Amino acid sequence: MPIQVLFHHSETVRNCNVQQLKKAIRSIANDYGWTDGDISIALMDDTEIREVNNKHLSHDFETDVISFDLTSS
Repeated sequence: MPIQVLFHHSETVRNCNVQQLKKAIRSIANDYGWTDGDISIALMDDTEIREVNNKHLSHDFETDVISFDLTSS
């Protein structure tokens, strides 16, 4: 199965070229030799990322990026 890129962006995030971002992500995955799997990306505003940080990491502040490794060990 080839790399599948899933995107979500909130209504407050505008000017997002999803197809261009998917193409770039697939290119990066190819550069790393990844041949199959899922990559899920959510673009959100400061309020939303603060909520995610607080809920999952107990950090009450905004960050530029949050990543979660969902691979099984």
